[in-house]
Amino acid sequence: MPRTPPVPILPLIDGDILLWRAACGAQHNICFDADTCLPVCSLADAEAAVDAMLSAILRDLKADDFLFCLSDPERNFRKEICPTYKANRANKPRPVALTPLRASVTGGRLFPPERLVSVPRLEADDVLGILSTHPGYGRDRRKVIVSIDKDFQSIPGLFYNFSTKARQRISAEQA
Repeated sequence: MPRTPPVPILPLIDGDILLWRAACGAQHNICFDADTCLPVCSLADAEAAVDAMLSAILRDLKADDFLFCLSDPERNFRKEICPTYKANRANKPRPVALTPLRASVTGGRLFPPERLVSVPRLEADDVLGILSTHPGYGRDRRKVIVSIDKDFQSIPGLFYNFSTKARQRISAEQA
């Protein structure tokens, strides 16, 4: 009896976290004297870090395609409901290359734009949850949320932590 071919995997990647990590990892400080230091980052190094992380994820999951989910940078429905949402992050420094790195991704410099998903007023987390649980989306694929965010353990389905390489199947009861 012939074996049924395996169902292809579709990684649904938390692009916000991946870009943050790439930008942080490529950043370093240049100190001019004991009191003056500035953060600097090579955009090329940050882009190479994104490429390396994507390649590792695809290799680990044995996938050849992916969706890269990003938050809407302009509006967030949670902030419209509760203006103090994530207010504790307001004064925290952001990696200096984060905005240009995001522009590289949204401009199609790192991968084809059809692999990018961003929905007005939603965070990447919301988009990942919707895509992974929508019964009509990706029926021919095994959808896997790829992130380091433990909050995804509240969503039934497959989860892959790209930092620890841990794989997890989360049942509806566990979620």
